[in-house]
Amino acid sequence: MNVRNASTSEMSLEHGVKIWELVKEGECKVVEHVEEFIVEKELELHRSKVPAEEFYYILSGRGIMRVENEEREVGPGDLIIIPVGALHGIKVKGTFPIHALSWKCILEKP
Repeated sequence: MNVRNASTSEMSLEHGVKIWELVKEGECKVVEHVEEFIVEKELELHRSKVPAEEFYYILSGRGIMRVENEEREVGPGDLIIIPVGALHGIKVKGTFPIHALSWKCILEKP
């Protein structure tokens, strides 16, 4: 499972502020949409219908993310990259809902 977090990314300065690139310039070819969502208990396992990688960025809350047969605890600041067509879902861990952003894009392969 590909999870990125600012705590493990290199920091740089841009326009006088600190930035952490979680998706580098040129890495994402086309953005399909950007959504904000809240999971109160569970986002059921599903596969995206759009043939692109899907990204979840956790703003608050903790959960167990499943991508295909792999599970991992995720929390604030984590960016989860879900491969094209992968079965995925997330369950809340604890009593607070998960607040997150999602979008889809086609990643450029090196």
